[in-house]
Amino acid sequence: MAGTGIEKKRSSKSVRGSNLAFWKDDFIKVNGYNNDLQGWGHEDEELAARFINNNILKKIVKLAAVQFHLDHVEKSRENEAFHARVVEDTVTKNIKTCVNGYSCN
Repeated sequence: MAGTGIEKKRSSKSVRGSNLAFWKDDFIKVNGYNNDLQGWGHEDEELAARFINNNILKKIVKLAAVQFHLDHVEKSRENEAFHARVVEDTVTKNIKTCVNGYSCN
């Protein structure tokens, strides 16, 4: 995408829900957010890893898009280590969808 100012990346690092958008068809393809991840941390990174495992690449639009953040209470970090392991498994095992996701709602 030369000249567009948009760079595509194959990394789920630094993805946060506050700066994440996706097509609904892509969200359904990966079965959405992993509902096994409860509490604070890594749910956006894990979702992004599954997008990448399906060859859906992220676009970097830093300083090129408007962002709003809603104030909210931070969730418990009690399960953060488990969440980090799930992300690592998703990346290393090339997991493309989750079992407990969008289609389970």
